[in-house]
Amino acid sequence: MLTDKNDCARIEAISGLAERKDNRVITAIIYELQKNIIFDEVIILAGILGDIKLHPILKNILNEFNDEDVIGNIKSAIQQIIKYN
Repeated sequence: MLTDKNDCARIEAISGLAERKDNRVITAIIYELQKNIIFDEVIILAGILGDIKLHPILKNILNEFNDEDVIGNIKSAIQQIIKYN
């Protein structure tokens, strides 16, 4: 499911694992954050998972967006990661 071609199914699988703080999802989140199109849900889930490996990736993509809502989600995810670590 983490590699499903259907976006909804893939994000749902990522969501379930991230909310349970299951580290098996880290690779999938990193992959999603490095795509040309990044779903807001993945940014939020990165913060929920809270793994420090996601911190530099989120910082790198922060300057790629102009949308204040997306920037806010990225900053929030970064803050959550810092809080957990």
